[in-house]
Amino acid sequence: MDNQEAWDLEITFHEANGENESEVEETDFANLADSHSENDEIQNCLGGYEYEFVDETTDNQKCPVCLFPMRDSVQTESCGHRLCRECLNGIPRSGNPVCPKDRGRIDNVIEFYPDKAFAREMLCFRVKCLQSERGCLWIGQLRHAEERIGECSHEDQNCLACDALAQRRHLETH
Repeated sequence: MDNQEAWDLEITFHEANGENESEVEETDFANLADSHSENDEIQNCLGGYEYEFVDETTDNQKCPVCLFPMRDSVQTESCGHRLCRECLNGIPRSGNPVCPKDRGRIDNVIEFYPDKAFAREMLCFRVKCLQSERGCLWIGQLRHAEERIGECSHEDQNCLACDALAQRRHLETH
């Protein structure tokens, strides 16, 4: 279930109980993401970086929706708060859309613009390879981490001869 579906369910619930849309409470996006953090379906719709950061990130560098360091950050025109571009999709297009940080009303999605300077800052942070738990020792800037996907010797790959799945570094000897 994505944030839009949760919003729709909340409105349906309130309408079924005779409440009108103006009485509906705003969706708490941060708690929604947190309460479903183990659900893969929810994780896949969230926009932040899931890398393990070597450099410490502050709360201001984390998205108030997915709670990960922000990916492709956008900023509100009205209050100046940031969130991931993908998480912006979770802000309802109808009802009572609010800023997930300060609950300020958002009149429309046009009030957001790309925060390119902040996005460039994030790309300078050092992260570990996604395969670090499997023994990969690579640490590098976030801007280079995505390039490693499909190249890391600790990633699984199918053997061309027998179709067995093995870490790339063990393919010749499996």
